[in-house]
Amino acid sequence: MVVFKFYNPKREIEEIDVFIKELIPFSEIEKEVERFCIEGIVIPVVSKRHLKQMKTFSGRPQDISDIMAMEELEKIKGGD
Repeated sequence: MVVFKFYNPKREIEEIDVFIKELIPFSEIEKEVERFCIEGIVIPVVSKRHLKQMKTFSGRPQDISDIMAMEELEKIKGGD
């Protein structure tokens, strides 16, 4: 997986990942995109299932930790 990360140097918490190499076809991802409306702006976000897949592909320790945290939250919330 090839990803570039961009962030706001004044607020490093504001960051976005741009994927250069497609490991999951976009047409598949698009079917499950979740949309959130914040202050009148619709923001498309990858589904939890696909996010876990992408993090698994990367294999980075932080991504594996993220998957574990997501799964724990799902257990607490009942899997939604």
